Amino acid sequence: MADRAPDIDSAATEVLRGGVRVLSIEEDLPLVEISPGVSARHLVASRLMLRLVQVENASFELGGEGLAEHVLLVLDGQMQVTDSAGRRSLTVGDVVVLPPSTRSQIASASGRSRCVVVDSPPDVELVRELFHLDHSDHGFD
Repeated sequence: MADRAPDIDSAATEVLRGGVRVLSIEEDLPLVEISPGVSARHLVASRLMLRLVQVENASFELGGEGLAEHVLLVLDGQMQVTDSAGRRSLTVGDVVVLPPSTRSQIASASGRSRCVVVDSPPDVELVRELFHLDHSDHGFD
């Protein structure tokens, strides 16, 4: 193992090139503030993006325009999902599956909550923004 943890660019590059790599989400992927009260660690592979999201007295939007499906798994705390069907409560172990072009608001219902979100395929524009890629990098055209 290397003496220092890889930065997010090198970790993403290794995964995008098809290399097998074991990463510690807590140690190898930096925590990025998405909006006030919402932060996430991101791991991108060729066909999916995994996000470990921490929400503290806040909410974030999941889904929207595009081809991606989204799967959310509640790890800690209580959350709420609000969409065109109304508002539902989520607890540890609950899973939400959003088909493409479906938009939902995800909120912490108990102060601090954590969840895993898997997006497939990954949002190319978000990947470019997170990893500071231009359009020619890593085959994202």
